[in-house]
Amino acid sequence: MKNKNTKSMQDILQSGATSLQQIVQKTQQLHDLNRKIVNHLDEDVKAHCRVANLDNGVLTLSTDSAAWSTRIRYIVPELLKALRNKEKMYSLCSIKCVVKKD
Repeated sequence: MKNKNTKSMQDILQSGATSLQQIVQKTQQLHDLNRKIVNHLDEDVKAHCRVANLDNGVLTLSTDSAAWSTRIRYIVPELLKALRNKEKMYSLCSIKCVVKKD
């Protein structure tokens, strides 16, 4: 007798595939976004900054150190304007910087 809470192996695999697809899509989205962002950063900053997340209009950038985060915070108004106007990211509300931990 099959319990009504029991899932078939096919159901489990299909739901897992959906989750995996979502992860792959999010990863691709962040990779594409990272390419757009670096086009608006100075050459010396590019190597120390990458997109960590985009959620509810908040872009999170990850940096190597607090010094790089501080430097990016100074250009946030310009970066927001450029991303909204040139990259058509109209729903972007803010940018925050975090220091990645090793």
